[in-house]
Amino acid sequence: MTSRGKLPPTPIPSLLLCRDIYCDERTRETIRIGPRSMYLVTELPATIVMSASLFVGGGHGHYHIGLSLRDGNDDEVWGCYPPGPVEHVDPLLPHQVTLFDLEITVREAGRHSMVVSINGDEALRSPFVVILPDG
Repeated sequence: MTSRGKLPPTPIPSLLLCRDIYCDERTRETIRIGPRSMYLVTELPATIVMSASLFVGGGHGHYHIGLSLRDGNDDEVWGCYPPGPVEHVDPLLPHQVTLFDLEITVREAGRHSMVVSINGDEALRSPFVVILPDG
């Protein structure tokens, strides 16, 4: 517990944004298709459909995970906050969280950041660049 009385964020070794993620129902193994951090759109506003794969580790307990897109001014322009916590039972084992078919609406081109939050605190920031064909 921290001095504020809540669990510290569990580390997120990686965030992978992909065009699609397939999951084997029997083994729970995943296949990630088209990982990327740059997105070409033909007009704005645009909706980008993608999936996200988060690998968490080092935590123990229940964690609320959120994913948000922030623009160049660091303002949140999109967010996904799944209901209910993710339970992480063994701090020695990695835990995978997969979010499928996210529909992200972007209104402007340029550099953005995809931000992962755990229990409301920022845990990881990844580049997310939106470009138009002319530049």
